[in-house]
Amino acid sequence: MTWTSSFGRACGVLLDAIVRWLALARINPNVLTAMGLVVNTIAAFLFGYANGDNQARMFRSAGLVIIGSGFFDLVDGQVARARNKVTRFGGFFDSVVDRYSDASQFLGLLVFYARGQRFAYVILTAFVMISAIMVSYTRARHHRRALQSYGAGSVGHRGAFHHHRDPSHRAHLAADPVDGNHRSGRQNRPRGIDSLALRPPPYLPK
Repeated sequence: MTWTSSFGRACGVLLDAIVRWLALARINPNVLTAMGLVVNTIAAFLFGYANGDNQARMFRSAGLVIIGSGFFDLVDGQVARARNKVTRFGGFFDSVVDRYSDASQFLGLLVFYARGQRFAYVILTAFVMISAIMVSYTRARHHRRALQSYGAGSVGHRGAFHHHRDPSHRAHLAADPVDGNHRSGRQNRPRGIDSLALRPPPYLPK
């Protein structure tokens, strides 16, 4: 066993203990999700208020704050499962808040570069911000198209399910159109996915 695996196991034990404590404290998982947005907004302010004199210190502080915000994104879904509070709204809320968290960090950088009159960096940051949001949108659209194509017997491109090759194959799709992250699960699946996943296409013998 390497030291990295030992460190990972120790962190997993610590994380499980924290999740159990949060679940026993009956903390709403959506509150944890919202706290992540608040912490990321603090990082955005640190980016925005940086200047030539304190840039290194402010950026280091913002980086540490962003790392700390990951804790809330890590535990909110696990707390939801521990408390049996996994819902469609929770997955939707988590996905939307994640997008706002990302946008807030880029907005802070936009303010920083705009104050420094660095136009090229403003354009670059704006492009990356839009791209980050579009990645999530594109993935959601792909999942939705995959679900619509499933009725035809296969889901195209990578991860395709070809039932004519293996009639016993069962497609367990965990695709959530709103990208529920850690909250995704059986409760988050669109209506009818379970029945589709457990029966072969009509043209195969049952």
